Amino acid sequence: RLFRVPEAATMHSAMAPCAPATASVARASLERPAARSAGVPRSVPSVPCRRRPAHRPSRRGASLVPGAAPKFLIDKLESSTQTHKELTFRLADPDVASDAKEFQKLSKALGELTGVVEQYARYKACAEELQEAKAMVKDAGGDPEMEEMAREEAAALVEEMEELEEKMTLALLPTDPLDEKNIMLEIRAGTGGDEAGIWAGDLWKMYQRHANNEGWKATIVSQNPADSGGYKEIVVELVGESVYSQLKWEAGVHRVQRVPATESQGRVQTSTATVAVMPEVDEVEVKIDDKDIELTTARSGGAGGQNVNKVETAVDLLHKP
Repeated sequence: RLFRVPEAATMHSAMAPCAPATASVARASLERPAARSAGVPRSVPSVPCRRRPAHRPSRRGASLVPGAAPKFLIDKLESSTQTHKELTFRLADPDVASDAKEFQKLSKALGELTGVVEQYARYKACAEELQEAKAMVKDAGGDPEMEEMAREEAAALVEEMEELEEKMTLALLPTDPLDEKNIMLEIRAGTGGDEAGIWAGDLWKMYQRHANNEGWKATIVSQNPADSGGYKEIVVELVGESVYSQLKWEAGVHRVQRVPATESQGRVQTSTATVAVMPEVDEVEVKIDDKDIELTTARSGGAGGQNVNKVETAVDLLHKP
């Protein structure tokens, strides 16, 4: 801030919060009234005074200390590491290995934890290496090259620890339980006539190429080709890793504005296609007791001979649990 003070006493009080060197300069200027010419009114020149901003610790600086990750994150990582060890031990059990469903379930849970556990192990290794680098700086003994090399190594370790901390935090966030499911992808042509069918075909080509890049298996369940190319409707089963997590946001209406191949006058047309993404449903066993089923029959009436009046031609089953 800038203070403009007309009198010396006020100037002294106004300069109190400033740095001592600045205040001494202001007092020195006030102690030389003889240097002013006669008839010139006594005035005090304005002296700039800047307040130092309060020190705010940098977030990056907070990570310079090994183990600077929040305590709740460290506790969660330690728990994940222990769970990973227990799952590894259980998978080595012959009883679990003989149960295909249980083995698959535990293997999937182990795979989900492997990545974050490896990152946490690297994080702890970086913390130990950072301590060694700091000790090397102290023990450099005045050798500038050794000290510079140790400082560079410490800076690289700090940067790696920050990246690992961010990755581990994201990895521990709760996920959608359906993210690992396979899906049924349904694409239907919307408004736009033949161009809508072509647009639906273009969407399927896009998803097919993405599936090939990800290593997914695509199987066409049903299709209804359009007359001018593309599809009126196509249903595809996609099997692979994290299919639903990548494609669940594709569900909805997709619109395109372009000059279609079916347009002879070069006019821009708007066409739409709908995409449905349905996750795979787990198999369940349903047991129905015969005592909970009520069976009723019905027969036709009226003219038509004995067969119409005597033979039951309709059966109704009603479940009453």
